[in-house]
Amino acid sequence: MGTDGGGWTVKQRRVSASDLYKSWAEYKAGFGDEQNFWLGNKKIFALTGSWGYRLRVDLTAVGGATKYVISAVCSRRGE
Repeated sequence: MGTDGGGWTVKQRRVSASDLYKSWAEYKAGFGDEQNFWLGNKKIFALTGSWGYRLRVDLTAVGGATKYVISAVCSRRGE
């Protein structure tokens, strides 16, 4: 992702009204296609093994308005 200097990993993307009601196993493994997906808890856990990560959330409303927020510190825990 080239936003804000690049180096971002997209964990979730939802372009259309896709079904996100999934089991824990599906969220762990990841699911979806190029337009609508969840990367997967297992992959996200592996990617964030050390400190020093920032979380950026970008939102686009149906009308096209956009907002984003960046969290300075992001940590993770196991299952």
